Amino acid sequence: MTEQAIGDTDRLEVSFRDFVADDVVSIIVVQNHRPRFANQAAARLFGYDSPEEITALGSAEPLYAPHENARVREYGERRRAGRSAPHRYEVACQRRDGSLFWCESHVYWTTWQGAPASAIVLIDITGRKRAELAYARSEKRFRDFAELGSDWLWELDADLRYTYVSPRYTGVTSRPAELLLGRTRRELSQRWPHANKAEWTRFLATLDAHRDFDDFVYTVPHEDGRLLTLSNTGRALFDERGEFLGYRGIGRDLTGQVAAERLRDEAISEAQRARQQLVDSIEGISDAFILYDDEDRLVLCNERYREFYPYLPPSEELSGLRFEDLARLGIENRVVDDPDLRADPEGWLRQRLDAHRNATGEPVVQHWNDGRVILIREWRTRDGGIVGIRSDITALQRAEQRLLDAIESLDEGFVLWDADECMALSPASPVLLR
Repeated sequence: MTEQAIGDTDRLEVSFRDFVADDVVSIIVVQNHRPRFANQAAARLFGYDSPEEITALGSAEPLYAPHENARVREYGERRRAGRSAPHRYEVACQRRDGSLFWCESHVYWTTWQGAPASAIVLIDITGRKRAELAYARSEKRFRDFAELGSDWLWELDADLRYTYVSPRYTGVTSRPAELLLGRTRRELSQRWPHANKAEWTRFLATLDAHRDFDDFVYTVPHEDGRLLTLSNTGRALFDERGEFLGYRGIGRDLTGQVAAERLRDEAISEAQRARQQLVDSIEGISDAFILYDDEDRLVLCNERYREFYPYLPPSEELSGLRFEDLARLGIENRVVDDPDLRADPEGWLRQRLDAHRNATGEPVVQHWNDGRVILIREWRTRDGGIVGIRSDITALQRAEQRLLDAIESLDEGFVLWDADECMALSPASPVLLR
């Protein structure tokens, strides 16, 4: 490619990155603990009107909770010194108005204006952290209940009336256990407005049939207005002649467990939504995107990548394949039009593997047998993985060639230069002007 073409593709890449960064992902580039770049999404996340207000701060410290700055600064110093530092971690951040929120920080070691820098992708996980904290508190509450012995014992006679309820029932429900004595389950269910009539109908039919039951779950109101979730397990009692005597069973308070499970499900849903947002952002990219782990196995690719390589196996088989496996599939399907590949496939593959594993970000141009020209760029992630972008630059190449053909067809001398040097010259010009 000519310098003009590489410059154009660089600008295309910048435009692509700006599109994704501004509308989907919050990105800040930090150099020596100073913000050098921020996109509009990051400005919104931190409560600023524009990215320039972030880069004008002079320090990244206002972006983090005060107690987090020492840790974040230490990570940056370790990266600059070439020592190990987490590339993904949770951190408390601070908005312009001083309010705190949680982010998941993904840090990629890069360069900015020729010097080392950290490109930080930030995902707001405040909702998830709140759900996790609430879940942890509820789980501890449930463990405390269990340690105190939240179970109680009960008995019913042959008429299905309570004859005994242990005192623990009162401790759980705040209702005197004596109020149940002499009453049937049917009578009690009619006094509880929150009772699920369909479930109680099936449960009462089980009692009438004198069958054992396990973990019948129901809700009852507490004196303070809360709804309690209780569970009963019972065994039918019979005498030696088979006459039904009643039931004996155990009751459990599941309120804490149910609340904890609900919060856990909410936390999982929140995490899934966050991951889906990341997947959606990758799918929104107009170029082909692929990510490999530190063992060079495929982790994630977007649909555009599959469109570039339609011969790939289904998603469930694609995940985990090594780059070399994919490269060999490309050779088998005659994707690349390269005389070196035709002459020595294994030698060409070794060179391609070397370029892939170096992953310096330098552009690699491939001409494909279907007439397309593909620009490939690959970078190393901090954790040893590789991220790659494939861009179709066929139209750009053809436009460049038309421009060169037009210059070559001129009868007069023609010189085109920029501020530094001559860029193109018609052969018809006998003298190169400076």
